[in-house]
Amino acid sequence: MKNLKYIFLLAISAFILNGCSEEEEDRSSANYITFETSTFDFPINVGTTVTGEIKIFSAIITGSARTFDISVNLEATTADPVSYIVPTTVTIPANSSEGMIEVTVSDVNIGLLGETLVIDLIPTSGLYVGEAITFNISQVCDFPVVLDILFDGYASESYYEISNASGSTVATGGDWEDGLPSFSKSLCLADGTYTFTITDSWGDGLSYPANGSATITQNGIELATVSGDFGLEHSMDFTVSN
Repeated sequence: MKNLKYIFLLAISAFILNGCSEEEEDRSSANYITFETSTFDFPINVGTTVTGEIKIFSAIITGSARTFDISVNLEATTADPVSYIVPTTVTIPANSSEGMIEVTVSDVNIGLLGETLVIDLIPTSGLYVGEAITFNISQVCDFPVVLDILFDGYASESYYEISNASGSTVATGGDWEDGLPSFSKSLCLADGTYTFTITDSWGDGLSYPANGSATITQNGIELATVSGDFGLEHSMDFTVSN
C-alpha cells in the first residue's frame, strides 16, 4: 500500500513539473513586447526642445522586421499636445529583439509642478504588451528665480500670485498653516517682465506679531522685495533675464 502511494505521488509530481515547464516555455516564446522602463524623467531647459530615445524589447526574434502600433494615452497625459512629438509605430529589425523610438518634447506650457506624457503599446491578436511608459516632464533652468517669504506669525492669512506681461498667472501659493516661519520656492521663468502680488487677508501686511517680508532673487541678485505692514495687498514688477 505504501508503494502504491509513493508511485502515485511521483506521478503527480511529474505532472506538475511538466506543466510548469510547458508554461515557462510558452511564456518565453510568447509574442510579447515592452518598453525598457515604465517611467522616464524628462527635464527641459527653458525655451528649448529635447529628444529622448526609448527602447522597446521583444521576447522573440524573427527573420523579418516587425512593426507595432503605439499611441499617446490622452486621458492620462497632462502635457500640451503641441509640446510633444511621438511616433505612431515602432519597428524591431529582423534578427533583433530591440527597437527604438524618439520622443521630442518642447518647453511649451509646462506647469511649475511638471507635466506627464503617457504612451501605450497597442496589443493585437496574439500580441501581448507591457505597461505604458510615463514621461515625467519638468522645466529646469540655470538661473531659477527664487521667492522667499518670511511670515509674521499668521501664514494662513498670506497668498501670492505671479503673472507675466500678458496678465497670465504663472505661479500662485497660499493655504499655509499658522506658525510656519517661512516659505521658499524656485521658479523657472522665461525672460520678461512679471508682476508679483502678495495679500494679507487680515490687512496687517505681514506685520503681526513681527514684521515679515517677501523677496525675489535670481542668481543672488535681488529683483524685488517688500517688508511687512503693507496692508491688504502689495504688487511689484520685476524683470527676468536668463
